[in-house]
Amino acid sequence: ALYALGKLYLAGVDVPQDINKALDCLQKLADLGNASAHYQLGKLYLEGAVVLKDVPKALYHLEESARLENDWAMYTLGVLYLKGEDVQKDVGKAIGYLEKAAEKVNASAQYQLGKLYFNGGEIPQDVNRGIWYMEQAISNGNDAAMCFLGRAYLVGDNVSKSIKKGLELLQAA
Repeated sequence: ALYALGKLYLAGVDVPQDINKALDCLQKLADLGNASAHYQLGKLYLEGAVVLKDVPKALYHLEESARLENDWAMYTLGVLYLKGEDVQKDVGKAIGYLEKAAEKVNASAQYQLGKLYFNGGEIPQDVNRGIWYMEQAISNGNDAAMCFLGRAYLVGDNVSKSIKKGLELLQAA
């Protein structure tokens, strides 16, 4: 209930928007070890839209949330370290977080790993592993993975060209 109340205060839905009350609710829950509250606080401090941007605080909350098995925190940290925005780029750390999120059936992490392995560059190319991650993402409803793999089959990018397979994936997306 406290989490829902914090989100209501944050959005100003059914109650007047009150960022301080929202932060108070979320912080109380985070102090009790609530992964979702840590994730929300991490995102708020990272984005800096409604609170002052504070990357160390954001990382603390995101890492706590990930430690508490929140797959979206794992995914967010993976993307942060992969891009090297707001943190020092660390591809190994990024892959670690993304793989943990993918194991928890996070389709966005599966898609991100699929692109990384399929294209190579940041990591050694492994097209088969990339396709496997893409197929996992597709089976979990990720339309971007359908488009990516559909295009690859359509033009024969790192896979045997198959217009039929490519069009099927693109039309399904």
